[in-house]
Amino acid sequence: AAETDRSEKVREGAIFGISQMEGDRGVDALIKLVRNNSDKKVREKAAFGLGQKASEKAVATLKDVVFSSDDTDVQKSALFALTQLPDQSGVEYIIKIAKTHPNPKVRKEAVFWLGQCDDERAIEALIKIVRP
Repeated sequence: AAETDRSEKVREGAIFGISQMEGDRGVDALIKLVRNNSDKKVREKAAFGLGQKASEKAVATLKDVVFSSDDTDVQKSALFALTQLPDQSGVEYIIKIAKTHPNPKVRKEAVFWLGQCDDERAIEALIKIVRP
């Protein structure tokens, strides 16, 4: 249903159900969806679900999707998911995105999220980005 149902609401519900699964089965299913589904909305929701999982495999996939997806909105969804990781564990990678991402829209979004972050590393990175 997450990949093929005609109803967007049904697909969203299926993705939510997958994101609630324990263990690698849910993570693996979300990875497959975020990487391979033809529906951009499905890929965005799957990225969000991976952020909620916060496993090493999920985070590695999000880091890859931020740079490898051919869709800016999917990249931004993966970025957002990284901002939601526990204990600000995604800050270093968000800094990398803000400094090096080839798409200025994604860099701008990363800068926005760094501004929302109460972390010294984020403040230092933002100051460096502003300096000429």
